[in-house]
Amino acid sequence: MIDRQIENFSAKAQEKALKIFKKSVIDLTSDIISDTPVDTGRLKNNWFPSVGAASEQTTEATANKAGDRSNNLVNNQLALDKTFYFTNNLPYAFRIEFEGWSKVKAPQGMVRRNAIRWKQIVKRAANATN
Repeated sequence: MIDRQIENFSAKAQEKALKIFKKSVIDLTSDIISDTPVDTGRLKNNWFPSVGAASEQTTEATANKAGDRSNNLVNNQLALDKTFYFTNNLPYAFRIEFEGWSKVKAPQGMVRRNAIRWKQIVKRAANATN
């Protein structure tokens, strides 16, 4: 009886933790994509999510599919014991993030300004899943 209750509690806690984790990752990646400066749209569309190892992909396409890719991967592959990666392999992504190549549109970068908010993002996700 007690064992069953502990198992049920553990399963529910893990399920809730996974929901919070997934929502947090989706919110973070969405914020990064939103903060990515747009000229042709290529930089914004070159965010690639992956699990287990960083993606090495790039695309010439300019239609923004990065959010869809991220949501699909998070919902279908992300687990609590998996490492999530979100990469942009265009050479100028690094320059925009760290060297001020977009002083007007992304003066604080795209990733850094959102990564420092991770604790807030998780807290917001936890409150939303109650």
